[in-house]
Amino acid sequence: MKQAKLTSKSIFLYIALAAVLVYLVFFFNIDITHNRILQQFWNFGHIILYMGIFRILTLRYLNKSGFNFAIQLLLVVLVAALTGSLIELIQSYTGRDKSQYDVVLDVVGGLIGYAFSSRLISEYSRQIKVIIFSQLAILFIISLYPMGRIIFDDIQQYLSFPIILSNLHSSELSRFKKSNIRLELVTNTFTEVSGNKLLKIDFKTGQFSSAEMGTFIPDWSGYRTLKFKVFNPSKEMFKLNLRINDSSHYLTGNDFRDRYNHPIYLKTGWNTVTVQLEQVKNAPANRNMQMDKIDHLIIFAANLKASKVAYFSQMRLSP
Repeated sequence: MKQAKLTSKSIFLYIALAAVLVYLVFFFNIDITHNRILQQFWNFGHIILYMGIFRILTLRYLNKSGFNFAIQLLLVVLVAALTGSLIELIQSYTGRDKSQYDVVLDVVGGLIGYAFSSRLISEYSRQIKVIIFSQLAILFIISLYPMGRIIFDDIQQYLSFPIILSNLHSSELSRFKKSNIRLELVTNTFTEVSGNKLLKIDFKTGQFSSAEMGTFIPDWSGYRTLKFKVFNPSKEMFKLNLRINDSSHYLTGNDFRDRYNHPIYLKTGWNTVTVQLEQVKNAPANRNMQMDKIDHLIIFAANLKASKVAYFSQMRLSP
């Protein structure tokens, strides 16, 4: 491998690219949370940013440091992980969520930038280079697995709509934000509902236990009902709550009167839930809900004194 050289032009290009990516990460105010495919390509920017940073650091400093390969590799991992963690911490103060996965991408990007710029690696035998770059390729592929899983799930959403939740793939669990619950897909052993899997939700004790789904096709206009079934294995009835809101809801300060709130009393055994979307549309006190911009569907329990389990069938919109 021919040893790379760092020119003034390449430094300028790397710094310019880094500046653009830093601006996008910290200051560019765009909501991509409901387009997860775009969000994954956005996250890929962590790899590109750290590839450039560690290419510069390797060519300017590590190659001249006199450290052996193991020390250089350790420095790359530590610096990438620490700076990546710091960035995530700072991001949390700008209204963005912290993500350990982003730190993993930072480390992978740093290792790629180092590997393609390292003088030590360029001087190794061909066999050693094959081993190093093969391991790096495997690490790169593994790091992209969560991205691929989410992209796969988004494609499945579009293919299965108007089914909101199909319970076919474990990747669907990535659509939920969990609070004091446990989610899993389990084998359907019941004859009352179709499908091979059911969504099992364990609601824990506490003030609130919620499964918040904010990833689905938002245009519910043209449909009349949302239907699903829930199985309560307990011998006692217990209450769940269903909340639905559109994207404009947050402009009201998350006002309780500006969304659809509906209690679901689950008797023992199977319960059929039919939500009339006309009622959802008329639920806000001072306006009509935008049915083409539905933003969140949340199922939650409040003030449970004992843990409860519920099994959910497919959720489907019907005309």
